[in-house]
Amino acid sequence: MDQKPVTFCSVFKKYRTSRRSIKGYLLLTLAFLAFSFVTVYLNTTEFSLIGAVILVFVIFPIIVVFTEYTALIESGAPAPRNSRAYFDLYKNTYRSGRLRHIFSLRTVLFFLLYLFCAMFVAIIAMMLFIFFFDKELYEQMYNLILQFEGVATPDAMNSLVFQFETLLEPYLIPQILVYNLIMMLGLIFIVVKGVFNIYLSIFIEHRPTTRFLVLRNTFINDKETKDRLRRVQLSLILIVFALYILFNVGGYFLLRLINPNGALFLQSELFGLITLSICLPFVTRFTFYLYHSLMESKRVQILRFAIFELREIIKNPSLPEQTKAYITQILKMREQEYTALSAIETENKVVETELVAEAETKEPKREIDSEN
Repeated sequence: MDQKPVTFCSVFKKYRTSRRSIKGYLLLTLAFLAFSFVTVYLNTTEFSLIGAVILVFVIFPIIVVFTEYTALIESGAPAPRNSRAYFDLYKNTYRSGRLRHIFSLRTVLFFLLYLFCAMFVAIIAMMLFIFFFDKELYEQMYNLILQFEGVATPDAMNSLVFQFETLLEPYLIPQILVYNLIMMLGLIFIVVKGVFNIYLSIFIEHRPTTRFLVLRNTFINDKETKDRLRRVQLSLILIVFALYILFNVGGYFLLRLINPNGALFLQSELFGLITLSICLPFVTRFTFYLYHSLMESKRVQILRFAIFELREIIKNPSLPEQTKAYITQILKMREQEYTALSAIETENKVVETELVAEAETKEPKREIDSEN
């Protein structure tokens, strides 16, 4: 089956045609904004470790809940009517293991490596800027570096370090803003990629023992699908990041004009968090339609995989009878859908073969007519 073109614009058209109300996302959006701001505030105090704990054990699970909630609502299911349902979704993030798509040891190592490399590049860029455009400061820095070689006492070393920091003070604010943007770009990348992986684990039935890597290698491993997915995800990341830059950096300079003595970084970060909170339901809903657009042509393959996995689940002798009956019902539905789609696919192939044969028989006739 030929794949339909999957681009950012084609997915966005599907997103726009959906008639789902965004009011149902308000509670989770406010929860995400509140905990995110608490985390940012704690990071500016001596309780930054508590902020890191909130990030890992509250904010990341909220993103997973947001994704699972979007899968329910956009699939046509009714919205939860009480707080207990939201709490059950939160607990399910640990039971299902889907939290690892947002936060895992591999993700942490990747993020730390990214931060190290990106900040190193940012420092080099700042030094090159000073070298080419601020010669006076560069010469002063060079003289201080030479003085470091002759330092013999800790007090003299501290004095030179203080002088060095004083020289770089005009570049301190841009440096903080750049470091914050670097960190936020990495987090946006992790969330956008993680949301798609969560959908992949939700919509393809599989055994609890089946590793996610098997799902990804089975359905996303071909070059064409990976290229389409990366292009659309890159566009989504850049759009969200551009909006964050606009409101975070723009908010900082605006607040600096209004009240230069205020808590500028904290207030501008609030602007950025409000932007991310508004973007989060857009990201989860957009990725929902991105997933279905990419997987539409793989539906027969997905059903074949799901049928095999469901049959293996039913073979488990320790499975409760009620659960076994429910899974058996799902299996029958998938088998019926697979039979119907296979018949349509076979019929389409027959039609395509007939059209090709007809075109081949017409071609010699055209050559004979042209010779006559």
